[in-house]
Amino acid sequence: MYKPKPRNARLLVEELADELLIYDVERNEVHCLNGAAVRVWQLCDGERTVQEIAKGLNSDMDPDQAETLVWTALDQFAERHLLEEVEAEPLEVHKPEGMTRRQMLLRVSMVVALLPLVDSIVSPEAALAMSIGFSTPTTPVTP
Repeated sequence: MYKPKPRNARLLVEELADELLIYDVERNEVHCLNGAAVRVWQLCDGERTVQEIAKGLNSDMDPDQAETLVWTALDQFAERHLLEEVEAEPLEVHKPEGMTRRQMLLRVSMVVALLPLVDSIVSPEAALAMSIGFSTPTTPVTP
């Protein structure tokens, strides 16, 4: 039974009202998780199986839809290198047979608003992020 665990090395995590920002120091990427993805992230502790995480969502969804929602979030976490186990073994090894991205989306098409979403941007390295100020002349101007 697969028990996903988020990578915690070299990640800075900031909780907002209904989102979670994750800065990956290693890759200089910033990821923004929406409400559903945040809840899956919080339940991923390396102790719970995908089925237990789906139950932990406490939603009115069908159990199969909830599990598909969890796999969708895990797929996005893995794609962005946010899970520990994925580095050693691809996530596809743990997915139920025939569980492709397309099938995941078809299964949860009725609850599109609940789809976990991880938005990412590449962040400039700290040295490149400095603002370039305007320089002023150092020699006085004489009339």
